[in-house]
Amino acid sequence: MLALKNHLIAYTDGSADNIKTKKGGYGIYMTFNEHTKTFSKPCKEQTSNNKMEIEAVNNVFINTKNTIYPVLIFMDSDYVYNCAIGNWKRKKNVELWDRFEEITEDFMNRGGKFKFFILESHINIQDSTKVNQAYKKFVSKNTKENIAYLRKITDKSLKYVFTEILKGNHIADGAAYRAKSKAERKIS
Repeated sequence: MLALKNHLIAYTDGSADNIKTKKGGYGIYMTFNEHTKTFSKPCKEQTSNNKMEIEAVNNVFINTKNTIYPVLIFMDSDYVYNCAIGNWKRKKNVELWDRFEEITEDFMNRGGKFKFFILESHINIQDSTKVNQAYKKFVSKNTKENIAYLRKITDKSLKYVFTEILKGNHIADGAAYRAKSKAERKIS
């Protein structure tokens, strides 16, 4: 089971108006122990939602490149999650995926560890601090206590996140990612 202490937690989201203006941006909320950092960046050129989702994840690695602690990245993009762990072919946004390869390879070569988590889109997590506090309590319990704790949670979004973590269905491990050959991970 994952532990919260001494793990860098990052929540990412990218967005774009894919129909009219083609403008977008991304946001990242990061927390480490008691410290938090939030930042966002608009895209000055025409973009897409998927591009901004990839940029958000890439920038987590850029902003944590010197960390010695494991990085847990939460995202709501099925596209980025499945492409990142090699479940889906990377047919579009090749430049951004090449950059992802370089960044994650460099991160792992320096001993960095990371895990990806997929969240349901728009699950309305309004207060990430609340999520982190509940998560800390959740991971400190054994499996039997976790199940009992899930029954007490009234916030549907928290219930979803913790249920998925407990099931282990949506966790991608950096070591497993690294074990795949580069050809398997990068499909043009």
